[in-house]
Amino acid sequence: MLVSGGETLGGLAAVRALRDVGHQPWVAVHDPRGYAARSRAAAGVVRVPDPSEDGPAFVRALADAAAAIPASIVMPGNEPALVALAAGADRFPPGVVVAACPPDVVERAIDKAQLANLAADAGLTVPSTAHLSLSTFARGLPFPYPVVVKPVRSDLEGPGGASRHYSARRAESPDDLREALAALPNARALVQPFLPGPIGSLAGVFWQGEMVAVVQSRGDRIWPPHCGSMTWAVTVPLDERLSSRMGHLLRAIGWNGLFQADFVEHAGRCFLIDLNPRLYTSLAITTHAGANLPAIWVDLLRGAPPRVDRRYAVGVGYRHDEDDIRALFRMFVHGPRIAALRGLVPRRRTVHAVFSIRDPMPLLTSAGKLFRLASARLRRAQPTRAEILQKPGPQPYRRKI
Repeated sequence: MLVSGGETLGGLAAVRALRDVGHQPWVAVHDPRGYAARSRAAAGVVRVPDPSEDGPAFVRALADAAAAIPASIVMPGNEPALVALAAGADRFPPGVVVAACPPDVVERAIDKAQLANLAADAGLTVPSTAHLSLSTFARGLPFPYPVVVKPVRSDLEGPGGASRHYSARRAESPDDLREALAALPNARALVQPFLPGPIGSLAGVFWQGEMVAVVQSRGDRIWPPHCGSMTWAVTVPLDERLSSRMGHLLRAIGWNGLFQADFVEHAGRCFLIDLNPRLYTSLAITTHAGANLPAIWVDLLRGAPPRVDRRYAVGVGYRHDEDDIRALFRMFVHGPRIAALRGLVPRRRTVHAVFSIRDPMPLLTSAGKLFRLASARLRRAQPTRAEILQKPGPQPYRRKI
């Protein structure tokens, strides 16, 4: 099989999970420094164009690679790949199964504006939502600051035709909100009240109207602050009512395949804040807990009985190697310090997003990212010559001629 998105942690987790059950996953990447491209779990690596820059070229390259390997299943690794494969599934050789729903289903799944209405109809609780643009900004908001500003889709097409990933951000004031809107290509966004509370996750495989497998986890730390992803999480007992309502939502969308939903626990209620119909960052925790979601998905795509144990292990931990250190450092600076120090202590039954004794090479990707991040910060911290000359105080000696 051929898995795209090897640059992401979700792609790395999927490749490792598929290898664990005896599959031979090949990895398609546009960057050879990607996590999965360096993993020993990958049977091979294929270079393809970046789907966010040229979707049709990405599909053509993936179809050629699937015929050459040969691969029986092609799996999208991120949202641009999912959109491209949904539109170009007919370009693959006969016998190749493309793990993407029809284009109209994919559009419903990634449209955050539709998500709130569909989720409410399914009985899920969603935050109050305002559709806002720069032209309607002056009308004000029906709820107080701070607010969360979300793009209508995670990946939006820019002026040059290439798409770019946009994350949710918190706005503390009207000026922050105006800046967040202006940063989006269409200057439109969904605005919701900021709800403080721990992040929860519900992930699984939904197939032909049924929840085949599902795992629930709870995040104690996130990064970036306020509107980030889980950096430390632990599996918790399944909320059957929440799972059932999530099934109603996926059935309304028409979804078949792997999914992950984010919730925030606030005032004793779980608010749905996002849906990821793709390989996602914390995927490794489900496999470590006993629910190999990528393998289950592959079984269903092949028409084979899925290997499912509905009783996943509770209390299994997950750590995002790169971002959890940043989250713990912020906790140490701003408090609570004791909790930050406890977070540094290794815990049993914990899976890491990158680190693995059996598969250490993806750590090179983490090291490269951290080095580039540190270098960029160092360059920003160094003043330019113009800034030095404008700074009040003693000036550099200039010889008069």
